[in-house]
Amino acid sequence: MINTLARLGSGWTVTSQDDRQTALHFDNGDGIFAAVVRRPADGPLRTAYPVSAHDVEICLTGDAMSTQFGAHLAALTTALLADDPTCRRVVVALAAFDDARIAVMPSAGYRHVVDVEVPGAELSLFVREADWLISIDLDRVPGT
Repeated sequence: MINTLARLGSGWTVTSQDDRQTALHFDNGDGIFAAVVRRPADGPLRTAYPVSAHDVEICLTGDAMSTQFGAHLAALTTALLADDPTCRRVVVALAAFDDARIAVMPSAGYRHVVDVEVPGAELSLFVREADWLISIDLDRVPGT
C-alpha cells in the first residue's frame, strides 16, 4: 500500500505489510502513533459511504496518543495522497466518543463528514480530500 517510506521521513517503521494493508508506526519517545492503512472497500466502511476504489483508510491502532498526533497523521496522509495521484480521499473512522482524537482532526487537514454505524461500532468519519478534487468547480458541468 505504501510505495515508499522515504516520503514519510525517519522515525517511521512498517511493522507488517501484505497486498491488502500496511501496518506502521512512528515512535520518537513522545508516544507511539500506530496505524493500519488499507482501502475502505476492503473493510467495514465499504457500505458506510460511497467508497471509491482509490480511497485510502487510515485505521488508528492502540490507545496511546502522541502529543504530535495531528502532525503524524498529516504527514502520513500527505504521503498517501502523493503515492496515489488517483486517490480522491483519505478516510479516518474514529469512535464517536473519542473526543481527544476528534478535536485534533482539523489540525491534520481533516473534516467531519458523517456519523455511521457499522456492526459493533458507532463511528465518526473524517476525510481529507486530494487537492485536485478540492479544486474542481462544482458549479460547472464538465465539458461545457
